Amino acid sequence: MRHVGQVDALHERLELPQGQIHLWMATCSEIEPALFERYRQELLCEEERAIESTFHFAHDRRQYLVTRALVRCVLSRYSLRAAADWRFGKTAHGRPTILCPSEEERELSFNISHGAGVVLVGVMRGGQLGIDTESYERRDDFVAIGQRCFRADEVSTLDRLAPVQRWQRYVGYWTLKEAYVKATGAGLATAFDCFGFHRLDDERIECRFDDPGQQATGWHFSLLEPNVTHVAAVCCAGHGTRAPHLLLRRICPLVSEHFVDFTFLARSA
Repeated sequence: MRHVGQVDALHERLELPQGQIHLWMATCSEIEPALFERYRQELLCEEERAIESTFHFAHDRRQYLVTRALVRCVLSRYSLRAAADWRFGKTAHGRPTILCPSEEERELSFNISHGAGVVLVGVMRGGQLGIDTESYERRDDFVAIGQRCFRADEVSTLDRLAPVQRWQRYVGYWTLKEAYVKATGAGLATAFDCFGFHRLDDERIECRFDDPGQQATGWHFSLLEPNVTHVAAVCCAGHGTRAPHLLLRRICPLVSEHFVDFTFLARSA
């Protein structure tokens, strides 16, 4: 199932209707080297520049610069605040928050994920939002991780799949779990083996909890491929029973942006 949009103007202030989630994706390898210094000097605050200098590997520094530039440029598409003027804090569980938001900015829910050179930012108005992205080429053994962190019935179902499908499904379920705990704000304080995902059919997924009282009522889950190498999960609550409408843009901060296709793998029933 494919989704496609159209090009919009780079500096046009965007509307964000209830029921829509805007996803923005930047790929570090596609960004010209000269732009990294622009991000550092024009967008990052002093604290962020200090953090960037602590990364040992160049690819980690580049990914950090793109992440900070991306979230600043994206949020400014929905606000009158300049990209360089945002200041951020974190909750006790590490979730990024906007410091001293305006009344309009208080309505923005945003979340950030990055992995293997791809940075993803999601934004919606109100409610709770969590996103996660992982590379299919990630070297970690997700199957081994799943054996430790997934529910027994999840593991049993996944282990019956063919090897390639099993690997992709493990990666997908991990992103769904990460997106959910990021949306709740609890982060890794949540035990990943107390809830699990199941495919009801080719396009529908269901989240189940060990404790029925914790059932994910009102939560919507989407699993998609923003490109051929990555999978992404989106989890949200606060907009009733209707599934959100997702729009994906590819962006090079300060330079260009355009809508892109993505492939829906599954969504909650």
